Amino acid sequence: MNNSNILSSLIYQRDKLFKELTRESLSEQCNTMYLQIKSGEAMVFSDKDEMLQNLDRLRKNTSFDKQYFDTINLYNELNEAELILNYEDEFLRVFNDSIFLDRVNEMQALFIEYSDDYYYYTSCIECYGMQQYPIVIEPRYISNEYDYNKYILMIEKGINFEKSSPSVDDIFYTYGEYLNINILQLFQLNTRILLFKALNNLDNNGRLSFIKNSPFMFYINQHDTEVMSLYVKL
Repeated sequence: MNNSNILSSLIYQRDKLFKELTRESLSEQCNTMYLQIKSGEAMVFSDKDEMLQNLDRLRKNTSFDKQYFDTINLYNELNEAELILNYEDEFLRVFNDSIFLDRVNEMQALFIEYSDDYYYYTSCIECYGMQQYPIVIEPRYISNEYDYNKYILMIEKGINFEKSSPSVDDIFYTYGEYLNINILQLFQLNTRILLFKALNNLDNNGRLSFIKNSPFMFYINQHDTEVMSLYVKL
């Protein structure tokens, strides 16, 4: 497995989710959920009658449908070249931190972990020492695959993702209780592609040459969720 496999997996995951999200409008999703709950195909653990009443109201409300599709399509309108340069600068800011530079020769892996709430704009970075690390193409938990005791340091101000993250407040506040809306996940996957390309550019231009331990693993995950490889510097 190499970096081309990582990038291909990221693109596949993003494009697959995009197709799933655009299969139905919000009102159509509410109608589907309404029919599944009413027929007993889907179970609810809250008040069933209240849930059906709310879904019945929402399935007849098409006012958010256009906003929903417009938000999903925002990632196609992002300026990829500009964002890649932004993330190159974000990585260089982290790498030039004296705390990081002082101990980089002890490191062999870096984990970018972002918040688990709706606003995942900020992240922290945890660094670990010399050992064998897995390449993770499909996201999974890897806590039993490396030694946590080789933890070295954490950088609290990690990569900021805000420039490639839209606001979806209105949609979440109205529908989030009833539907599993994965718009943020779509933008998270798209941002991972941008981060990969930023690291690849830095690597190809010799800006990662100060990292001597090889292979050096870059990972990414949302807090307390599955990890996947982001980039491998050889």
